[in-house]
Amino acid sequence: MSGHTPGPWYVREVGEGMPPLVQRRGSGGFQVKDTDLVRAMADARLIADAPVMREAIDDIRRVMEWHANGEASADFVVGWVRGVLQRLEERRQS
Repeated sequence: MSGHTPGPWYVREVGEGMPPLVQRRGSGGFQVKDTDLVRAMADARLIADAPVMREAIDDIRRVMEWHANGEASADFVVGWVRGVLQRLEERRQS
């Protein structure tokens, strides 16, 4: 897959009643515009988390391949996936 911009991305609230800004350190970013500011904020968070989610999916795919090749037990895979999901949740809450 190509054409993605690596993170980390951050959501910044610009001001009351204004759409949120999604930006990368050192970039100007862009506003996520929607007439519903709650939906705009949810969309901004999803956009900002996309690079982290892609990395998590790649990690899960890799460990599933290890399991398919007999290089990792099912318990190892489950533990690895839980760790990936925990890191995603921690990132989402920060």
